[in-house]
Amino acid sequence: MTCSWDRTAKLWEVTPADDPPVLRGHTDWVYTAAFDRDANRVVSASQDGTARVFDVATGAERLALRPHENGVASALFSPDGERILTAGGDATARVWDATGGELRLTLSGFGAAVSWAVYSPDGTAIATAGDDRKVHVWDAATGSELAVCQGHTQGINTVAFSTDGTRLVTAGLDGTVRVWDVKTGAAVATLTGHTGGVRGAAFHPNGTRVASGGDDNTVRVWDVKTGAEVLVLKGHTNWVRVVGFSPDGERVVSGSNEGTTKLWDARTGVEVLSLKGHTSWVRSAAFSADGERIVTASSDRTVRVWDARPVRRGR
Repeated sequence: MTCSWDRTAKLWEVTPADDPPVLRGHTDWVYTAAFDRDANRVVSASQDGTARVFDVATGAERLALRPHENGVASALFSPDGERILTAGGDATARVWDATGGELRLTLSGFGAAVSWAVYSPDGTAIATAGDDRKVHVWDAATGSELAVCQGHTQGINTVAFSTDGTRLVTAGLDGTVRVWDVKTGAAVATLTGHTGGVRGAAFHPNGTRVASGGDDNTVRVWDVKTGAEVLVLKGHTNWVRVVGFSPDGERVVSGSNEGTTKLWDARTGVEVLSLKGHTSWVRSAAFSADGERIVTASSDRTVRVWDARPVRRGR
């Protein structure tokens, strides 16, 4: 149960989904997992060189792609669910048909491994980031490069769009979190406070705050406008690899090398729940679009689906 400044108390229940709790098929570390917009499918990316699409209700594998010569660092659905975007160690990002698996677009010219690729909320742009220390913004239809964001002094682990699509946030091994203007590529803010590399970063749905997680075992919440550190969430005992906000902005999810996924109250920083089941690093954790489920990916070669619905609203 959590209590908040808005004078409400909420009781949450997060349990493994009954059918199925675990999605299997990968033969090596699973780096990312994400729902489609309806939470009917999950796409995952693995060091085994595949991106796989699973049916959430049955656990059946619908599609297996071998999109890159080396491991697949990330895989996400387009906002409409019709495409899959992958990033890989072969210094490319690629777009695939989500049903038949046909290649639709290749983005190249990085000169280094691409660690993350993501669609803008309206699906018209793609942002990529990786070991070249830059963020590249692309036209999702033509593959034309629209902007380049430069400033990190070491590799970038994560890039994410704001809900309105006008800003990007990046997490860097140089220990900084940076906010960028999508159109111009100009730096808007540099957020410092982590005492090690930063692995994950995400915008609050209203765009006013950013959450980040890093090698100092903390999750931090920042005010984008002022650059001030609003909250420091402590409870993980190893690197925090991923962070995200729930669609309503009320919760923060984080995944760590100690094998747990934690949920936090986004206003107070109080830990709500610790999800245990993975037997190795949690590399990815993401809410469904309706906020009712969480999908996690781990170095234990599995993807897990959790029920994240509150069992009772505040009195």
